[in-house]
Amino acid sequence: MTTSTQGLDRVEELSQDRMAYAREMAAQGKKVIGYFCCQTPVELMTALDLVPYRISGRADEAIKEADAFLETSICSYVRSAFDLAIRGEYDFLHGLWCRIPVMQCGASLQFGNSISHWSTIISLRSLI
Repeated sequence: MTTSTQGLDRVEELSQDRMAYAREMAAQGKKVIGYFCCQTPVELMTALDLVPYRISGRADEAIKEADAFLETSICSYVRSAFDLAIRGEYDFLHGLWCRIPVMQCGASLQFGNSISHWSTIISLRSLI
C-alpha cells in the first residue's frame, strides 16, 4: 500500500464517522467547536488551535425530544441537531461558534441560546 493510498484510506475512514474523529480529538485535549453555517471560517478556528465540527442532524432518525423545547415550525435540520444535543450526542463539544446574528439563521441561533452546558460560546465579535 502506498502512502497516498494510506492517506485516502484515512480520509474515507474519517468521512464515514466524523463524530468518532471529533471525540478522539476531544479525548486528546483538543477543543472541539461546533458550528452550523457553511460560511463559518474553519481556517480561523484551526489557526486558533480549535477543531471545527459541523453540526448536523440525522434525516434517518425521528426527532424525539427537541419538539418539547422548539417550535415544530423551526427548520427540521436545526430541530434534529438540537434533538441529538439533548440526547448527549454532542457531549464532546467544548463550545459553539456563533456568527454575527444578522448573518445567521434564527433557528440556529435559538439552538445556541438553548444549549447552556457548553463551557464556551465563541462569537466573531469577541475576536474583532
